[in-house]
Amino acid sequence: MITRLDHFDVIVADWEAGIEQYKKIFNTDKVVYPDMPARGYKLARIEFGDHQSVNILTPTDEVGPWYKHLQRHGDGIYLVAMQADNLDETAEGLRERGVRMPVPIGGTRVIHPASAGGALILLSEERPHE
Repeated sequence: MITRLDHFDVIVADWEAGIEQYKKIFNTDKVVYPDMPARGYKLARIEFGDHQSVNILTPTDEVGPWYKHLQRHGDGIYLVAMQADNLDETAEGLRERGVRMPVPIGGTRVIHPASAGGALILLSEERPHE
């Protein structure tokens, strides 16, 4: 069963302005800049609530899917990540109900945008929080 929101990703053309905007929205200064390998985007994680966050990302090149998405759709939500109590069982139940789910990616599952009103939804197993 899907149990909670983990994070959502917002893709923006102006990274610094996006960070400031979401800091105001969630009334927080908790911003983490993860040390990540080059993936075609840079990311800042703004933490809020009960171990939830919004990731502000912007493309760093003009060839990756993030750049193409931004060009097609402009600024906005790119992905919603949810947690499930039992990932395999949840994914199987979704498939049985006709939800389109591509091949698993590592320890996550993806609900195809065609089954979610255009939204890209990522599912992961619940994880303990410090």
